[in-house]
Amino acid sequence: MGNYCCKKNKIFTEYWDNRKIKYQGEYKDNNRNGFGIEFLENGRKYYEGKWLNNKKNGFGILYRRTGIENCKLYEGEWNNNLKHKGKEYINCNHLIFEGTYENNLKNGYGLLYSKINNNIIYDGFWKNDEKSGKGKMFNDDGNILYDGIWENDSIIEGIEFNKNKNYKKFEGIFDYELYKKGILYNSNNIKYYEGDFDYGIPNGLGKIFDTLGNIIYKGEILRGEKHGKGIEYKENNEIYYKGNYINNVKEGKGELYLDNIYYKGTFLNNSKNCNGKYYLNNKLLYDGEWLNDKYHGNGKLYHKDDEILFYEGQFRNGLRTGYGTLYFKNGNILYKGHWLNNTTWGEGSEYDIDGNLIYHGMWEYNKKKIN
Repeated sequence: MGNYCCKKNKIFTEYWDNRKIKYQGEYKDNNRNGFGIEFLENGRKYYEGKWLNNKKNGFGILYRRTGIENCKLYEGEWNNNLKHKGKEYINCNHLIFEGTYENNLKNGYGLLYSKINNNIIYDGFWKNDEKSGKGKMFNDDGNILYDGIWENDSIIEGIEFNKNKNYKKFEGIFDYELYKKGILYNSNNIKYYEGDFDYGIPNGLGKIFDTLGNIIYKGEILRGEKHGKGIEYKENNEIYYKGNYINNVKEGKGELYLDNIYYKGTFLNNSKNCNGKYYLNNKLLYDGEWLNDKYHGNGKLYHKDDEILFYEGQFRNGLRTGYGTLYFKNGNILYKGHWLNNTTWGEGSEYDIDGNLIYHGMWEYNKKKIN
């Protein structure tokens, strides 16, 4: 215990064992009460301010123990020896935080300042030294980065802004500061994606928009690409395609809508392949096999105005090639035999409208080949 020496005006001095001053200030009831200064054993000023029953209470300044003398650590209100509301400093009197405390931890509203200048880098609420509640984060240049709700020092819901440009980049829900569900924006503040994310990448169910904000896709997404079931739209929001995708490519079962054309069937590498039905003006025109957007294999071709069967047989590269049958509108056979590039070619038979055989033999360029 140091020695005490009473001085005038109720100012008391307490000494360290090395005779350096330990405390100098007001006393009452043998306790530090009122204004006083506390010194370290080496003589450095450590605290200057109000006391109540030997504890820091009221306004006071706490100084660094080492380094340059008179560099502030904290300046503000104290409650029962704990920081309550004030300013916190680093280095030598560089303001780093201003706000409220509970149990010496940042709690309530406060401002966090940049370590390299005096710009605010966080403006909002805290809980136990971590950002928690509503708040805004800025970079060292003062440009806003985030505005939203925080928890455990991380944003969980709100807006992320593009660095240095102050326009929205993302709005929605975060998971460990990565996008979880929300909207991505382009530089014109127009959304280009809305939906689910995984590790910050579009993944799950989502919508994709063009540069004007018009929807162009709605459905399943895998790692930023159309993958699974989805719907693709034209500029006027009408459906263009509905079906399956693999890695951004139409693949599998699907339906294509294009002006007065409708196709329902299988796609491969963005093209009609395998089996499908092709409609024109809501009337069935073709039903059969496809290869790279062309009739190819076995199929049926119908009259475009009344869906009456016109041809049944083989196709190659969109043309009647191979073996096939041509029909009258009454259903009777007109020609049955071989074809090449939409012309009768090779062995074949011709019939009249009543089903009577007219000719059987060889053909070339739609003409009978008679020796």
